[in-house]
Amino acid sequence: MPLHPLTAACISLVATSYHVPETDMWVLLAQEHGRIGEISINKNRTVDIGPYQINSIWLPSFTKLWRLPSQQDTLERLRDHGCWNAAAAGAIYRYEYDRAGERRAALGLYHSAKPALAAKYLAQLDQKYRLLFGDTVSPP
Repeated sequence: MPLHPLTAACISLVATSYHVPETDMWVLLAQEHGRIGEISINKNRTVDIGPYQINSIWLPSFTKLWRLPSQQDTLERLRDHGCWNAAAAGAIYRYEYDRAGERRAALGLYHSAKPALAAKYLAQLDQKYRLLFGDTVSPP
């Protein structure tokens, strides 16, 4: 399957479509640091897929949502198509935002439901925000 890049236009479209701050999408991308065409194997036997490192636990949900024939098809799209990967990241972030009700908690939950891991992740996102935008993750 050919690789399809992740573009700035796609990130902007995803942010607009899911009503999330575009800066957050850029910072998540910088933090996750995945690559198109690649997967990373985790200690818990799941895999992280593509630029936004979408965890394989989401494969059943996205397969159903996108009406794809199999989880393998979903994995291939997430791995090899930058915009599909960003769309999944935007959907996950929006889902977590709706559950948590606030931005910082949603960003932490993007990474983990475990409070200590989410807090560590937020500290890392704050560093990325300072590097990219000169500020930290704060409520809009």
